[in-house]
Amino acid sequence: MAIRSIWEADNHYGVRRVYLELRKQPEFAEVNHKKVQRLMHEMGLKGVGYNKQSHKYDSSKGLEGKRVKNKIHRRFKTDRPLQKLSSDVTEFKIPATGEKVYLEPILDMYNNEILTHSISTRPILAFILQPLNQLVEQLRKLTYRTTIHTDQGWQYRHRAWRKKLKQNRIIQSISRRATALDDAIMESFFNKL
Repeated sequence: MAIRSIWEADNHYGVRRVYLELRKQPEFAEVNHKKVQRLMHEMGLKGVGYNKQSHKYDSSKGLEGKRVKNKIHRRFKTDRPLQKLSSDVTEFKIPATGEKVYLEPILDMYNNEILTHSISTRPILAFILQPLNQLVEQLRKLTYRTTIHTDQGWQYRHRAWRKKLKQNRIIQSISRRATALDDAIMESFFNKL
């Protein structure tokens, strides 16, 4: 059958793409998409690609810590290195094993350079504090204030993170809830990555 041969050629195809491929053949130019859907269902053929129900890492869940105002206000430009920094956590899924790996970089808005980073299989507090500890060593000689901007992840509202920032005179800035554009510089980096 034509539907099975199209599906077997690339088993990522769902009903819509099988239907479109089928319509390219002259003998099936008048076929209805509902018929294709019914036949694929009867044959047990499904697309293996995109799945809306995949669960992504959400760092805003967890214990509530102190909320801080957004002090960057989408002003990502600066003429001084180490003056405005940004950090976030992202999750990567390794296709071969199904494992998840987490990355937390700290980016300098002056030149979009990654100053420090941490990689872990679990998004725990020690994983988040590691790049911050490395960053503190680079900030010792500055004569101006440093601001670090993050999302509202539980790690960035945690007492240990806030204490480390306060001890090293780093100002904290946090994005507003559900506003990815407030942290657009990190989102852009993750998109390119």
